[in-house]
Formats: sequence, structure tokens, C-alpha cells
Amino acid sequence: MLFSKSAIAAFFGAAVAREGVHFDKCSPANYEVVNYYADDSKANVGTISNLMSIYFSLSFPGASNTCVASPNWHSLNHCTYPTGTPGTWNLASNAESQPIGSVVGTFNNGYHTFTCKRDDDHYAYTDGNGNRCVSVFYCLY
Repeated sequence: MLFSKSAIAAFFGAAVAREGVHFDKCSPANYEVVNYYADDSKANVGTISNLMSIYFSLSFPGASNTCVASPNWHSLNHCTYPTGTPGTWNLASNAESQPIGSVVGTFNNGYHTFTCKRDDDHYAYTDGNGNRCVSVFYCLY
């Protein structure tokens, strides 16, 4: 009899790592980033170290996993991560006004399409310049 990895993990109580993307707003500098996590359970903990600019992180979520959405997510629907991986998204124009947990769009990194939901604007991290970043949307694959 064959069992899926998720069925085995559920049986033994282990968590299955899920890829995730978080759309974060940071202030007072007022910039927006799209952070990719190979294991979404690692999101929302820690601080980002500064290297050359407030947008480039060393330790969290990782220099190769942060993409700046400039000037913001609504006027731009794509960016390229430092690794060269593209990120594209399609968010509803009223996504930020939707109830927490509502499906508001999709994100694609060239490998997978993620379903995006409205997050609760909880504190995610502080960057190396003291900007406080909150999670506005999260997308899981």
C-alpha cells in the first residue's frame, strides 16, 4: 500500500514544509517587498540585517528571497529576485480591504502558482534600518 508524504507526516505528527510568499509593508520608509520562503513556517520571526540598502537582507528572509515591489504591488505586478527568478502576481484591486483569510489573488515564481490570501497585518520583522514590516498578504503553494 502506498501513502503520500503528507499522509505519512500527518500520521506521525510531523509538519510538511510548504512554500510561501509574503507581501510585506515596511515603515516608516514606506516600501513594499515580496518575500519568498521555501518553508513558510520560517516566516514572521527575526530581523533583517542591512547591506547597502534597506531592501537587501542578509539573514532573514535571505538576500536571494527578497524582491522589492517598487513603487508598490498595485502599480507593478512583477519583480525579479536577486537569483534571477521572476515573481508575478495578480491581486484584486480591493485586496487590502478584503476580510482576513479571503482569497485575493495568485503569485507565480515560474515553478508554482500560489494562492494568495489577505493577512492580518501582523508584525513580521524589523529590517536593518529599524523599519517595522507587517504581512499584508500571504500566498501558499
